[in-house]
Amino acid sequence: MFVTAEDIERGKPDPSGYILAAEKLGTSAEQCLVFEDAAAGIQAGLNAGSDVVAIGFASPNDAKPACPLISDFREIEFRLT
Repeated sequence: MFVTAEDIERGKPDPSGYILAAEKLGTSAEQCLVFEDAAAGIQAGLNAGSDVVAIGFASPNDAKPACPLISDFREIEFRLT
């Protein structure tokens, strides 16, 4: 499943891309976790009501205080139960 710029009228920080993606997945944006690497994307995720993790930021000031910051996906530990 993909949502591209052609699927929405306004780009980030407008939340419509995240909202549309959640709808296509059969859920709400509030039930989604967004990983973003740009300030406009972080704002779009927050505007959609999603939880957001900033990833790979050179400037943590763009992400704070709104969301946690990780340098890359290797910092995430996944556990299967």
